[in-house]
Amino acid sequence: MNPIRKMLIEKLVLELHLNVEERGMLGSKTVKQSEVQEVIKDEIEKCGAFPPNIEFSKPGESAYEGHFIKKTNLGCELFYNECSPFGTLRGTHLISKKPINDAIEEFLDKELHFDINGIKIEKNQWRAVIGFLVCVLRNIGYRYRRYNNFRQVVV
Repeated sequence: MNPIRKMLIEKLVLELHLNVEERGMLGSKTVKQSEVQEVIKDEIEKCGAFPPNIEFSKPGESAYEGHFIKKTNLGCELFYNECSPFGTLRGTHLISKKPINDAIEEFLDKELHFDINGIKIEKNQWRAVIGFLVCVLRNIGYRYRRYNNFRQVVV
């Protein structure tokens, strides 16, 4: 990856914003999911968490609302901070414990669904195809079970 592009994607992921000049330097209106994952992984390796400035707060304190990743000895833990309408922490919930790459992927699915500040995240094509096939197979399994249950009732 071009070093300027990497720097711009890093700024986009960490600050969630690029100005007009930086968008022009980026050269496209999309970034690959793998590029975003690489930046997040580097930050987790450096800081031990993503977003990098996240801290555990106590209930009632002002806190970041959303998902975040903390690095552990065995991989990563994905958490969710739930806040009140006033911005104070209600609770922190452990969502999952996973290897770093899986935790980053789940974080992206939950927090940065399609884009960052209007710049689209181009998903891995194979992942989309596999997701579609899983849905089709589940549907076939559901119809097969339903057919067998109907057949048993009729006979």
